Amino acid sequence: MPLSPSDATTALREILLHARSAERLRLDRIARAVNPLHGHRALDPYTLPTTVELPRGANPTMRNLAVKARTNYLPLILDVLTNTLIVEGYQPPDGQENAPAWAGWQANGWDARQGGVHRGALQYGVSYAMVLPGEPGPVMRAVSPRKLTALYADAVEDDWPLLALREYDDGYRLLDEEAVYFFGREKGAAPRYVERREHGLGVCPVVRFRDQMLLDEDDQLGIIEPLMSIQQRVEETTYGMLVAQYYSAFRQRYVIGWVPDSEQEQLKASAGDFWAFKDGPDQVKVGEFEGTDPTRYIDAKNSAVADMAAISQVPPQQLALGGGLSNLSAEALASLEAGKDRKVRSIETSLGESHEQMLRLYDYAAGNTTSLDNDAASVRWVNATARSLAQTVDALGKMVQMLGVPAQAAWEDIPGMDDAKLNRWKGLAREGDAMAQLAGLLEDQAAEPL
Repeated sequence: MPLSPSDATTALREILLHARSAERLRLDRIARAVNPLHGHRALDPYTLPTTVELPRGANPTMRNLAVKARTNYLPLILDVLTNTLIVEGYQPPDGQENAPAWAGWQANGWDARQGGVHRGALQYGVSYAMVLPGEPGPVMRAVSPRKLTALYADAVEDDWPLLALREYDDGYRLLDEEAVYFFGREKGAAPRYVERREHGLGVCPVVRFRDQMLLDEDDQLGIIEPLMSIQQRVEETTYGMLVAQYYSAFRQRYVIGWVPDSEQEQLKASAGDFWAFKDGPDQVKVGEFEGTDPTRYIDAKNSAVADMAAISQVPPQQLALGGGLSNLSAEALASLEAGKDRKVRSIETSLGESHEQMLRLYDYAAGNTTSLDNDAASVRWVNATARSLAQTVDALGKMVQMLGVPAQAAWEDIPGMDDAKLNRWKGLAREGDAMAQLAGLLEDQAAEPL
């Protein structure tokens, strides 16, 4: 039974005061770690907040060095992992063509939208998709967890939430298994109930995407949160190195018992290889400080980045730690990528289940009333394993020859193969088979006696 306007308003307020406010602090902290300039529109970059602590009363030079010390590896780590997470098909187990719901994937532009939902799941530990009836077909949209809060009776076991709150610039939408409740808002005023629209899907139409399906809700961290302290260490070390480089990387001279009469005299003495002082005091001493060696700063930074690579399972050469890696064979490079490939396969397992749940819901909303709980179709991921094309083709050829795998089945595992190319190849193969059959028939007819 749909909620009354008063019950919907009460539910909205409860979510905003408790669940939404509780998760907002964590999500905003992660967003700032990935993009420290998030929400700032200042034209002068040196007026923006820094990521390192500055001493009270720090001069402009030190602040400028702090700004230049930004060396954020977190977006790069997200890019390395999400760039290989690409769904390219949705196939039933007994067919070669994509299931009908794949047309909805294409119609809603999910070839592009999937990148956002994958990145959100890795960055925050969770992201969402909404599926609602629409014209000419159901509408599927990806939503950041910073814009949507979902409440589950059992956050680990349940596939569908009890309630979900979606935030917009001009208001909110509250969703349950019966309807969507619209609320408007104005600056300084409480949310205002507007209307209710029943969606008729029988479930709260929100699908949750997680980088891992864990048994403890509190462990759902994503890949960024465990790296934030290491990222802070990288930037603090970089800042220390820049300060040392600016102030003391080069030898500095000092003079005791003599002060230049003018700026020109000081510049002349500073530029000279040999200093001589006329009519100076009896005890003039000239010396120099040793320059600061930045090697220790560089080693400390590399150590922090190496820790980041190990914890994230991103190959070291992706984080500019490959200075000692050169002239490596394809097998050696594949070995360096092995940890990342295993992590990506694990992430695909979790995200794939969510994609399948979303496509089943789309199919149900499109009128296929048996697909929500009974559909064995599965998504197909792009093969992005770090191997040369020659190695891959050689392995696939051996599978066909030695294991009896149909050649057309092996085509799907060729790197860069998409549905359009695969269908074109299959069409050309069918045409070739037809021509071969026709040629055989003509030969048989020519061999018959007149």
